[in-house]
Amino acid sequence: MFINASAEYHQADNPVHIACTEHKNLVIKLIEQQLSELALTQPLETAKQLAILADGAIVGAHTTNDSASAKHAKAVAEVLLNSYAEAA
Repeated sequence: MFINASAEYHQADNPVHIACTEHKNLVIKLIEQQLSELALTQPLETAKQLAILADGAIVGAHTTNDSASAKHAKAVAEVLLNSYAEAA
């Protein structure tokens, strides 16, 4: 929903776009807080990457009618998290 809304109301000063941006920032912050408990080396960067991955999975599932997008995203997320955990 937020992906579509932010695309439809793409002007940076539009209230809908602002709300979408605030929502995305809150989601990233929530992911970062969860990752902080894992003692990863770069929780904010990892949170941003996971948020983009989730967006891609949502769009992929929607555009291809393939519910396996979530499974594919999960596999990529595991690789990403393991790479940061190994660096810690």
